Amino acid sequence: MKRKITIIILILILIIISIFAYKKYIENISLRTIFNQEKEAMQKQVDGIIADYDKVVVENTKLKEELEGNKNQMLSLRDSIANMDDNSYNLFIKFRKRLNFLEEQNKELTEKVKKLNTENTSLKQKKAIALKSLAVYKKRSSELSKNNTSLVKTNEKLKYQLDEAKRIVVENLKIFSMKQKRSGKYVTTSRHKKASALKLTMQLKENNLADSGERRIYVQIINENHKTVNTKGIIGLLNGKKVPYSGELKIEYDNRGFDLTSFIVFPKGSLKKGNYFINIYLEGRLVKKKILTLS
Repeated sequence: MKRKITIIILILILIIISIFAYKKYIENISLRTIFNQEKEAMQKQVDGIIADYDKVVVENTKLKEELEGNKNQMLSLRDSIANMDDNSYNLFIKFRKRLNFLEEQNKELTEKVKKLNTENTSLKQKKAIALKSLAVYKKRSSELSKNNTSLVKTNEKLKYQLDEAKRIVVENLKIFSMKQKRSGKYVTTSRHKKASALKLTMQLKENNLADSGERRIYVQIINENHKTVNTKGIIGLLNGKKVPYSGELKIEYDNRGFDLTSFIVFPKGSLKKGNYFINIYLEGRLVKKKILTLS
């Protein structure tokens, strides 16, 4: 009797163990199914991020290297996920954390690229406006077509081009040696002994980009011995050099073009026979020069 009871108990224990084992088996299959589903979802997420990297276009070298580095990490992570066993739950958690970290980095880099591309577009629009303005005054298309290697260089180049576009252009410079008659009226002469003034005529071209206001035009008269005649003062140029000048003209510039006529008067007998080199300076630059010959 006791033996039968023992056998029955053992059979019951065996049934309970079988039920428990079957339950664990079912749970393990479900867990593996969920694991594989999550693994597949994570692989698709990685593939999507890698595809996003391939779509990004950026000119900045440093940012481009950062994107390439992140993409390589994603490729390495994709290989690790693909080779992961069905029961590698700890690795799965580790790879999920790594993926979340890289995805966050991807978002930050993408925002940087968008911001950088927006700034680059804005700079290119400003550059196009500058090119259009410069074409009216100077044939600088070859200089403006240089490759834009970085945003900083583009900005500096654009500033230089805008400064050039704001320059006032002087054209049709004519210079006459003059003598004064007893009536006080000035008439032209080519004789050095009688010359007591220079008459200058020129055109200042219209420039809507230039700042309006007072301007000073400096005239330098240099003889054949490279000496400045009738020195009135010294001016500093944009290139850092200092030059003496023989006369000064004050004008009011309101962006419109106009013709200018002026006289530089000096003591009679100041000029000798020979050639004289006339330089015109405006806004710290040499804008025109002419040769005057006296007999």
